[in-house]
Amino acid sequence: MVMAKLFLAAIFFSVLTTAYSLSSSLITEDIDSLSLHAISAILVEANSGQILYAHNPHQLIPPASLAKLVTLKLAYQAIGEGRLSADSLIPISGRAHFSNQPAGSSLMYIAEGHRVTLYELMLGLALPSGNDAAVAVAEAVAGSVEDFVTLMNDEARRLGLSDTTFTEPAGIAGSNITTAYDFARFTRSYLASHPYAIEQLHNRRSFTYPTAANLGNATVRWAPMLRGNTNNSLLNNYEYADGLKTGFIRAAGYNLVATARRDGMQLIAVILGVQAPGPQTGSVRRNQDAITLFDYGFNNFEFINLNNFIAIPARIWGGEERTAWLKIPNNKAALLIRRCFSREVTFNTPANLNLLAPLPAGYEAGRLTINYANNSYTLPLITAGEIPAVPNRLLYKLARLALWFKQLALTLKA
Repeated sequence: MVMAKLFLAAIFFSVLTTAYSLSSSLITEDIDSLSLHAISAILVEANSGQILYAHNPHQLIPPASLAKLVTLKLAYQAIGEGRLSADSLIPISGRAHFSNQPAGSSLMYIAEGHRVTLYELMLGLALPSGNDAAVAVAEAVAGSVEDFVTLMNDEARRLGLSDTTFTEPAGIAGSNITTAYDFARFTRSYLASHPYAIEQLHNRRSFTYPTAANLGNATVRWAPMLRGNTNNSLLNNYEYADGLKTGFIRAAGYNLVATARRDGMQLIAVILGVQAPGPQTGSVRRNQDAITLFDYGFNNFEFINLNNFIAIPARIWGGEERTAWLKIPNNKAALLIRRCFSREVTFNTPANLNLLAPLPAGYEAGRLTINYANNSYTLPLITAGEIPAVPNRLLYKLARLALWFKQLALTLKA
């Protein structure tokens, strides 16, 4: 077997996983090595699902307003399925009226009779974190809050979030429960399904509500107000941050799901259970935790493209060229490595790669096995471009016959 060796700074391999699961088999970091305020925290690379750091990731904690991300995901699903559109006017019921929300609610201040689009309600969920908006969206998507909660829990089960349960769509109740691990998995799914949500919702600094169009003939009227993004402090103080959602209830403490992007890497930090004497301190502490985790991830890990390090030839029979160079598909060629941590990585390529032209670009010609740290991954090797056959029919037939004898000889030798 042909062997190719490469010394790389590596401990993690990027593998896109199904069901948005997380890969943690190679975590070696001491969970107490970072100074955090959170009871529970996790740092995940979004594209691969690789856990880069975890502290009590399976601790059960109420998500607080992080639950609104699930509400937003189901709203996006309703739009994608054509049941609603972003411009759909959503009737505001008495149950959704701002004055009928539980004490301590964050509010968008919608009222019966207001003319509000689904997109405006989604902004009201994402920026001022309106509990009233959550009720209105739930009723619009499912017909009732109770039926919407069923959809939330169905989504949690579909994603394999075994430690997550919802009892209402806004996150005000302590009976909602999740873990940092589960919510990182959910966030991967949310961002993968709706990557535009960051620009449409979570990276916006503010929006105005109500406008004159929103008030219509409503009896409850007031001047337009600028609704700020509750994530503003992190967005404005960490240059790579682009979202995502904060939350607080007494039963949970100060929570945060934060996202940041740098050098082609997108990180998700889930921070749960920050305790603080007041909202200003709580906001500062959870933001400090996010920055600590992001700095750790960006400073200690990076992606490399395996196709920049390997060059694997295949013998072509009956083709215009005698040799073709194979590569790993681009969507599988990323290796997530730990900076400044040298380890030998061994590539095992199949022997005697003999191919008969013509072949299309992207044809799987063999498999490449990567071994390191007692782990093994197998990836396809594909043709980098189209391989045309030699135009002379006689030469092509002779080449095909020669390949047959070549394969027969290899079979007898084996």
